[in-house]
Amino acid sequence: MTQPLATGSLAGKRALVTGSSRGIGADTVSYFAKAGADVVVNFRNKAPRAEKLAAQLREFGVRALVQGADLTDPESLATMFSEVQREFGGLDGARIERIRRYGKWHGRGLRAQAEP
Repeated sequence: MTQPLATGSLAGKRALVTGSSRGIGADTVSYFAKAGADVVVNFRNKAPRAEKLAAQLREFGVRALVQGADLTDPESLATMFSEVQREFGGLDGARIERIRRYGKWHGRGLRAQAEP
């Protein structure tokens, strides 16, 4: 996997990647961490996998917060963002990987249809 971001180019930034405990989300959050960003590793059901990835990301000298949330549940989202605010003081960027069920991303007005 080639690093598309220059080392240190995101130093001091804070980023959230949803669905980042595996697959493309894990690759994306790894790119951000390698570039120096503190990151939020988000998962829905696989906490141990998210914790393992976060431990690997911390080896790059960044903070990695593991936060579970159901993106279709406004209360779950509010809890996640409250924890991010408490730990990191906010975010500089977010990458939304997917929404599996019909839902509304309240801050963006994004609507998604259920995946087959």
